Amino acid sequence: MSRPQIAVFLQTEEKSFSVREEQILKLRKSFISYDVVNCPTEAEFIQHLHNAAYAVTWFFKKEWYAVAPFLQTVFTPAAGKEWIEPDPSGRISVIFGRFHGKIMRESLLSMILYFNRKVGTAIQNQSDRKWDRDAFFNTHSLTRQTAVIIGYGNIGRECAKVLKALGCSVTGVKRDLTKGAGDGIADKVIVFADILPALRDADHVILTLPGGRETDGIFSRAHLEAMKKTAYLYNMGRGNCVYEDDMVWAMMHSKIAGFWLDVFDKEPLPLSSKLWRLPNVILTPHASAINSEYFDLYFDELIQIVNYLDSKRGGTA
Repeated sequence: MSRPQIAVFLQTEEKSFSVREEQILKLRKSFISYDVVNCPTEAEFIQHLHNAAYAVTWFFKKEWYAVAPFLQTVFTPAAGKEWIEPDPSGRISVIFGRFHGKIMRESLLSMILYFNRKVGTAIQNQSDRKWDRDAFFNTHSLTRQTAVIIGYGNIGRECAKVLKALGCSVTGVKRDLTKGAGDGIADKVIVFADILPALRDADHVILTLPGGRETDGIFSRAHLEAMKKTAYLYNMGRGNCVYEDDMVWAMMHSKIAGFWLDVFDKEPLPLSSKLWRLPNVILTPHASAINSEYFDLYFDELIQIVNYLDSKRGGTA
């Protein structure tokens, strides 16, 4: 009798998100009761779905469920839900990656320290061969600052951990508080409807919101205007959450001190975008979760979940 399969299709045009064969070996060593198949193409992935108990993929089309009679769960490293279409029958579950915060919190911290410690000024002064110690007189310590994290889920909590470790006061913002108002990490957790007073006190405003219609333009011009002129905005959730025109307006009218954008409404960011030319702005290409350990972290999580599911179902990995 053949072993059940785990069909893996994790290939993209970007090498950062394309799994390597040596990384697949980690799964094979962990899942000795499964035949772990690394599929380099969509066609091969669909072929192996016929015998797969689990699928690990970036995207899954609705019609593929019909050719996967033994499939129990679809796994994806992605945190966003845009690429996995749900099973029409409701039989097959989907489990999204929850590990990204361990990478993204470091990306966020690097940008906060960039602004706080005036790294841009240091780089410019070095280029100009200018020795100016007074340029750093007006820098700030996180121990005396406040951060507001809008979208206080898995990623938001990971960010809160590192900020709290450095003495920063943290306010988490959620859609509702039905699951409780505190988690022992943030100093307080509030609902989005009550955000304006928190924005007026914040030094760093961080967006980790998901995409979708519910979050289109949710962080509006009114929210930008409520921020302190010395505050910074960071968006590493989805680009639809704050409109480009509003961010350009905020910078052109000195409503905030600057911002870091890792996500955009249109990706890649068009060359015609005004964002490219704004001062005191850092743009990165949706890269806050990219590093060389991406799949190692995800596979650690995947192995733990599959072992748990198999133990519940009476199987073994």
